[in-house]
Amino acid sequence: MHTRTLFLLISINLCLAATQAQDKSEPDHAHHHSANPAVSKGHEGVGALSPELRSVLSEEMKMLQDAVEKIPGLLAQGEHHEVAVAAHRMQNGFILKQKLTADQIAELHAKLPEDFIRRDQRFHQLAGKLHDAAHDDDSELSLYYFSRMLESCVSCHATHAGERFPKLVPKVATQPHHH
Repeated sequence: MHTRTLFLLISINLCLAATQAQDKSEPDHAHHHSANPAVSKGHEGVGALSPELRSVLSEEMKMLQDAVEKIPGLLAQGEHHEVAVAAHRMQNGFILKQKLTADQIAELHAKLPEDFIRRDQRFHQLAGKLHDAAHDDDSELSLYYFSRMLESCVSCHATHAGERFPKLVPKVATQPHHH
C-alpha cells in the first residue's frame, strides 16, 4: 500500500475515533456535508464515505483512540520503548492496509479534500518524530511531539468535522475586540 494512502487512513481513523467517543444519544451528523471552504467541490469528506468503508474504519479508529489515550501515562512513567511502539503503529497503521480493497482506496481519494490529506500527512510525520524521540529516550522531545500530534487532531477536527465537534470550531467575533 502506498505510504500516502496509509497516512490518509490513520488520520481518518483519528477523526472518526473522536466521533465515537461522543454521547450515543446525540443525533448523527457525520453524514452532513461540511460548509467549510477547506472542503473542495467533489471532496465531501469523511461523512460521505460508504457505510462499508466506515465500518472497516471503525475497527481501526478504536485502536488509534486506545493508543492516543495510553501514551500520556506511558510518557509520565518514562516507558519510552512502549511510546515508540505505539507511535510507530500510529505512523504506519494497524490493520487497514490488510483490509481495504482497491475500490475503497479509490473512494478515500475521491471523497476526501486535499486539505484533509495534507493534515493527515502532517499527523503521520509527527507520529514518526514521536517514535524517534521516544526511541532515543528523550522525554522532553517525546512530550513535544505528542502535544503537536494532539494539536494536529484538534485542528483537523475543527476544520473538517466541525458539525461533530462544534466546540472546536472558532467562534466568529460579533463585536470588535478591544485591548
